[in-house]
Amino acid sequence: MTRYLGTRPQGLPRLPALSLKRPTPAMQAAARAWLSATAALAHLDGETVASGRPGLAGGELLTDREFAQRVCDAELGELDALENLESVRAVSVCEAQLRRAEYDVRDGYGVMNTRFLRCGLFSSAQAEHLPVLRSRTGDWVLRRGKPLGQDHLDFMMAVLAGTSGQFDAKLGEAIVFSPYQVCETLGMSKNHAALAKLKEWAADLMGTVIELHEPEGPHPERPTMSQFLGSLTTLTREEVDALRRAGTLPAAPSGTKVFWQVVVPAVVFTEFVKKGVFSGLRLDVRRALNSPFQKWLASYMSTHEPGRILAFSIPELAQAGGLHISTATEHGRKNQRRAVREAFAVLESGRVPMRRGRLKLSEDAAVLAREEGEAVFEVRTGAAQGAYVSQPLEATFKPLVRLVHPAGESDPDTVFAMRV
Repeated sequence: MTRYLGTRPQGLPRLPALSLKRPTPAMQAAARAWLSATAALAHLDGETVASGRPGLAGGELLTDREFAQRVCDAELGELDALENLESVRAVSVCEAQLRRAEYDVRDGYGVMNTRFLRCGLFSSAQAEHLPVLRSRTGDWVLRRGKPLGQDHLDFMMAVLAGTSGQFDAKLGEAIVFSPYQVCETLGMSKNHAALAKLKEWAADLMGTVIELHEPEGPHPERPTMSQFLGSLTTLTREEVDALRRAGTLPAAPSGTKVFWQVVVPAVVFTEFVKKGVFSGLRLDVRRALNSPFQKWLASYMSTHEPGRILAFSIPELAQAGGLHISTATEHGRKNQRRAVREAFAVLESGRVPMRRGRLKLSEDAAVLAREEGEAVFEVRTGAAQGAYVSQPLEATFKPLVRLVHPAGESDPDTVFAMRV
């Protein structure tokens, strides 16, 4: 009989809860992710003491990595395979990691549950009952607490990118990260005002309870309910030094001394990021867009397969995306159509007019327009200040959608588009 020794050397991350007697696809996914995350620390596993533990006599003793590999290689029973068929890929954000090879904030992507991106959860929509658009099973989300916005989505994606893939089945995972690194990732200034904004978003995520209702799920009478975050604390100097010595301190800008720790409930991993149903969002697009509705629409379009022409209802998109335009009159309906179509046009063109910015230049220069990288700047004289002002005109990104204009008359409240 194979026995697991369980002596973990210092510096080697804790092994997830696994079983060789009755392995499941979820356990195999967790084991694969642990093996991948600890590949560089394989030499530590050799230090495991293989004797002196009561009750293990007469069995084959395994180190952490050997045990995890056995779980990965184990054959599943037919019942286990059927019961877990749909949750093989994501029970622990592991394999999702969130698919680190493809979707990682370090590679310019963020990841979130597709159903949350297809409803008004991360928009200024005031309703608590939020239907999931284009859901074949009628899924919907109930939000209790302060409405969340696109800034909360960006912060949550940055936090989830720091997961180790290991979490306690009841308590979740405590993720350590540098708030200045998050600011850098999201294109924010690295100052005290930005840190205060991050704390505000974390407080909102802790104070909002999400219920995910799946009418055709295994337990439609029991919705999945959780907060996105359980708590946020600042690590002490001693805790930071301990992580640094163990080699587990997360990436941070040079000279960073401030690190935060957030607790992500286990339900976020087991339910909110399960079944492999998640979408990757391009951070370059999100940083370029300056309208909350445009960001919501970009995230919504990112949940669709490229190359498929689909019809989108303008009133439906406006309501889910929190576009607050009264439609009691024909004039209001026209304004709503124009706003939605303009948002689609921005995603198709890949060009976003930028907010006014000021930059004093030390040397005299004539009025001119110039390009720096992908941003276009207009430089003009500022006679009143005796200096020059540089005003960015637009930001650019790779187009996300392509609009399709069908021949003949079409419903004015319908937009035909495809993700590219």
